[in-house]
Amino acid sequence: MDINAVNNTMTFTQTISTNTYSYAVGDVPYTAYSTPNIAAVKYHINGTRVVKTVSAFMHSANNGKSTTAYVLDASGNIIGSSTLTT
Repeated sequence: MDINAVNNTMTFTQTISTNTYSYAVGDVPYTAYSTPNIAAVKYHINGTRVVKTVSAFMHSANNGKSTTAYVLDASGNIIGSSTLTT
């Protein structure tokens, strides 16, 4: 923090529609896509990385429903998954 109030905000354009939504990681905005059963978020990395955790906010309207997180490679192959979580 500093005392310069001029630089305390950032503006991003984010799209939300039936099957498209936006999110930001730090100051980088991204667009993600969804279907009735899948919410897909794509993170770009350089080199090899280890995915240790996946965090997601589930709205209270989804109480009692189950979900699984998947990690895919650049070709769309599942290379990792979480346990089924309710």
